[in-house]
Amino acid sequence: MSHVLTATEIAGKALRMIGKFPITETAPDSESLREALSWLDLNLAQTVGTRRMFKRLDVTLTMPIVNGTQSYDLEDALGTDLPDDGIQFVVRAWLEDSPGNRSPVEIVTRQTFEEVSRIDESGSLCRIYIDRQDEGHTLQIFPVPATTDSTVWSLKLVVQRFAPDVAPTGVTGDIPQNVSHGFGQAWQRWIVFQMAHDLGCGAIHKLPEDSLRRYAGVAKEAKDELLAFENREQDTEDPVCAAYGM
Repeated sequence: MSHVLTATEIAGKALRMIGKFPITETAPDSESLREALSWLDLNLAQTVGTRRMFKRLDVTLTMPIVNGTQSYDLEDALGTDLPDDGIQFVVRAWLEDSPGNRSPVEIVTRQTFEEVSRIDESGSLCRIYIDRQDEGHTLQIFPVPATTDSTVWSLKLVVQRFAPDVAPTGVTGDIPQNVSHGFGQAWQRWIVFQMAHDLGCGAIHKLPEDSLRRYAGVAKEAKDELLAFENREQDTEDPVCAAYGM
């Protein structure tokens, strides 16, 4: 299996590409490393925040439903099921009863959720709305299982976690040790080239435009290939394609 680099090792390789970590040295300059890790954190956060990332999907989580209750603080409701990196998005949901029978639940926009005639209507839950305006998530359900309903219900949720925190911490900017970037081996080359471009744009050093264009081009090509193949489940289903003659 290919070596999995730590966040610090990724930052070091990017610094070497822009000439700020000579191969004769055993470690990069600490201030340059702190700045590089801050940019790595920004890159990972943007990537996870702008698309579905297979590597950041968590195991299916369980959120208990309290009959008669419509609104939930998602993080509190998940309790110990809450991922360490938190929740960026909820991507799929099912309703499950105590014997384990499941039915699909639709995740809708606020407009769709609120356009019903009675938002507090009782019945079998079939849709949810997740408000991400605040730092946490408020999850609302519709319809609301009646308090007289003896069935124990729960929501099964597939969520996408935030990117891991790889930025320097504390007042002095302590450098994280042995922290994973969380993207897997295949993404490492893209990360290094993207970091070299960003750091070489002036964050640490100003590279010639030809070098910047080259790094940007290699990073884009690598990322496009990763998104097209590595960033999805690998199954045995036939590919979806246009009908013959279309």
